[in-house]
Amino acid sequence: MSTILVIEDEPEILEVTSVLLSSSGYRVVHARNAEEGFRVALSRDDIDVVFTDVNLGNGLSGTALVDKLREQGSRAAMVVVSGDMDPFTGWSHPHATFLPKPYGRRQLLSAIDEARARVASEPPRWRSEAL
Repeated sequence: MSTILVIEDEPEILEVTSVLLSSSGYRVVHARNAEEGFRVALSRDDIDVVFTDVNLGNGLSGTALVDKLREQGSRAAMVVVSGDMDPFTGWSHPHATFLPKPYGRRQLLSAIDEARARVASEPPRWRSEAL
């Protein structure tokens, strides 16, 4: 069973998304802001997908969170959602799949599949550490 970290500051959207994912066979972990999401993502080795809103209130945006997690070596698939951004204006991120709000079950699961395929096709990342 895959684990998805859902980072969303709006309780209703967090609940609906969690229900859609858990009823589709995913284990769901929650975070209500970017800082909490960052801590959870780095403290658990079972997070397969990070699913984050772009606008998370105060602090980091969802896209900045994706960058920060990748800098720390996270290999989780990343899905970024927003009701404010237009995917047809050229939005792209090298490590994330974009999902516009509102979304339904089919769009949600498709975005997760796309993000997981993106990670699977990336070359391995090697971290060199001083001995």
